[in-house]
Amino acid sequence: MCYTRSQKLLCHITEDGSHYDLILLDIEMAETDGMELAEKIKPFLPDVKIIFITSHLEYAIDAYELSIFRYVPKNDIEKRLTAAITDAVRLFLIEEGITPPSVRFYPSHFYTCITYPKGI
Repeated sequence: MCYTRSQKLLCHITEDGSHYDLILLDIEMAETDGMELAEKIKPFLPDVKIIFITSHLEYAIDAYELSIFRYVPKNDIEKRLTAAITDAVRLFLIEEGITPPSVRFYPSHFYTCITYPKGI
């Protein structure tokens, strides 16, 4: 599922009880920043894996303190995003007691993202 507004994602999690295993966020967003959103999500989904996709590398230490799964720089997105999602899915499988496959796969249906139209 893909959201265009962070508050809608937060509402689905906090009020509707939606569950997500993996969420992709940017740090800089229109309504709230990704760090703040992750901090609000974590109490409701303590085991969620959050991947930040951002050009704001200065927030990496703060992201670590929030137990963010991975931090993907936008300037290296093609190489690092696929690896980050694959690693997250492998971790999910291991947590379920399943031996993950040794081949790389593209689990695009496993994640939720927030996107913003240009100019926001």
